[in-house]
Amino acid sequence: MLSYANLPPMPTASTVPSVPSPLEEEWNALLRLLVGAQNAHYVTLVGLVILVYDYMLTFPDEIQYFWAESWDITTVLFFFNRYLPMVVFGPIAAAFFTEGIEPKVCDHVMQFTFITSIVALTINQAILVLRVWYMFPDRRSMRYACVFSFVACTVASLATLFASYNQIHDQDVASLPISYPLLGCTVPSASGIWRIFVPQIVIHLVLYFFTVIRALDGSWKIVKQPLMVRLIRDGGFVFFVALVAATGSAVGARMVDIPEFNIPALYSDFTLAINSVIVSRLALSMQSTAEKLNTDPLWLLNPTELGRLNWKLGANQEIVVEMGPFV
Repeated sequence: MLSYANLPPMPTASTVPSVPSPLEEEWNALLRLLVGAQNAHYVTLVGLVILVYDYMLTFPDEIQYFWAESWDITTVLFFFNRYLPMVVFGPIAAAFFTEGIEPKVCDHVMQFTFITSIVALTINQAILVLRVWYMFPDRRSMRYACVFSFVACTVASLATLFASYNQIHDQDVASLPISYPLLGCTVPSASGIWRIFVPQIVIHLVLYFFTVIRALDGSWKIVKQPLMVRLIRDGGFVFFVALVAATGSAVGARMVDIPEFNIPALYSDFTLAINSVIVSRLALSMQSTAEKLNTDPLWLLNPTELGRLNWKLGANQEIVVEMGPFV
């Protein structure tokens, strides 16, 4: 474990009276850089644990609701959202916790995982966009506005990524005035990458706005209240958590002068882990509710179709579907 106590002692006035102030400032900056890199290691490990733990909890539901289903765009996006984050966390965790890794290898790993994480977050957002799309079956203007916002934000995010691509690299510790053995890749702070997270904040605000519009729309009145509340509640919670995660990443990435926060926000991919988990849970929840109602999950987002179902809420909040006599 890296801490201030493990590092070589910083020159002080008591040990080296003639040490100039700029050298002391350089040591302070170095210590903060190394602590920030180590924080990124730990946050990455936390994100990986969250992903694996969620897989273990929800894997039976995944088998029940998705493995036996016919493949469509929703199923494909679900599996990409579910497993692409592991493609990101596998290499980055190995790079952070492998001794003696070469700086060039670190460069390639960082660049690969950064690009892959942006792709994974885009797929994550596409699932939420698809959800909003199905919520407006009779309003093309809302659908097109949602898709346009998604495409515009995706293009802006990718353009910012490629503009900041050269800032994604490893910190060559051999050039630093330190002989302490460091574990894994040590990444520096970066000043411009925080802009990548701004389009993500915008698209989540837009999606949440559309969810609120659907909740306030009079056509939802034909749907019985408890189920409508459940659908809006689940979707609103997902958008809120995703928005908070994206905002936290943007704020942390903007804090270039505080590497203890800047480096974990940029390189830990914690936001990806959180978004992957909550969107997977949302998709599984919709499939579960659809099975209880004996209907297509997409109908849950269509007020006209859902209003035709003959169901009621049970004594223990379960959904009871009233079936007619079999002929």
